[in-house]
Amino acid sequence: MRIGIDATILTRPLTGVGIYTARLVEALVSVAPEDSVFLFAHQPIEGLPKGLPVRVITSPASNQHTFLQFKLPKLLIKYGIDILHGPNFYLPLFGKTPSVVTVHDLSAQLFPEQHTFRHRLSQKFLGPSLKKAKKIIAVSNATSSDIFRFFPRYRSKVVVVYNGVHPIFKPATPEEEDEIFIRYNLPDNFLLYVGTLEPRKNVHRLVGAFARASDRLPETKLVIAGPEGWLYDEVFVRIRELNIVDEVIFIGYVPFEDLPALYSAARVFCYPSLYEGFGLPPLEAAACGTPVVSSDRSSIPEIMRDAALLVNPMDIEALAYAIVKAFSDENLRQELINKGYERAANFKWEECARKTLAIYKELL
Repeated sequence: MRIGIDATILTRPLTGVGIYTARLVEALVSVAPEDSVFLFAHQPIEGLPKGLPVRVITSPASNQHTFLQFKLPKLLIKYGIDILHGPNFYLPLFGKTPSVVTVHDLSAQLFPEQHTFRHRLSQKFLGPSLKKAKKIIAVSNATSSDIFRFFPRYRSKVVVVYNGVHPIFKPATPEEEDEIFIRYNLPDNFLLYVGTLEPRKNVHRLVGAFARASDRLPETKLVIAGPEGWLYDEVFVRIRELNIVDEVIFIGYVPFEDLPALYSAARVFCYPSLYEGFGLPPLEAAACGTPVVSSDRSSIPEIMRDAALLVNPMDIEALAYAIVKAFSDENLRQELINKGYERAANFKWEECARKTLAIYKELL
């Protein structure tokens, strides 16, 4: 097969959907070396290993939507693409190439107030993309249910294919941890959050829970890793209101290769998201041997099961209690660590690629 993949999400630092796209491409070329993978984008891409046997086709455009709708259909014909995969919600609405689209979540439909006007506007392309797709990949049963709720007419097209955990995520060596402490000037004892700063990630309540827990966790800091997304001002306002400016450390976007050591260095990882289509960070932290406190909402219970301490993310007191317990209860810590290893081992990108490849072959 000549497989075409919309790689416009790979033109910026990898988060969420970008991680999914990059890891899926890596796994596809590993499990199906006889097939050819073409990546199409409007700018140079990043986040893939050097020497990966793929063709990267770049055609400049003012933005990814212009590229997707007006340039990509012509490129698919030019390069004789057999099947197109849109890993980032959307497809070109014209052209006859059989297409598959991945839907990661429906947060814009469920929480429109937590998204910018521009993002809500782009969602106008989602319904037509689902109509155009021959198959729709949902990354969890929770996301599948959301698709059934908002787009019931496309129910028969939906297939659930879980994400994976990259082999890089494993406990770091003492030397690797020491290096990460120095590189990011980390405190000796810290609670970690990794993710984009946006409203549904619920970081402002994490800050509130940390403030309540801090008197029971002396000499402990909150480290927040991730880029600024949108509508994140409330996080900084909350930190100032609680007078914990010196207790919260922002280290910004952390490259993929630094994440295992960062997870390993943390005493506890907390991910209190209000809504996730899948939620990679809790699994990645668990694979690195770090106890996880997370939300009991959307896909997270499905993915983590009993490998994390799950709490109501709206309840700041409950969140604070869970954080303290994960820091101080050694029996619970060891239980979460053991179950975390076991749970994370069930999710492999190669399996994701095989199931995705089977969908391509079914359509052809």
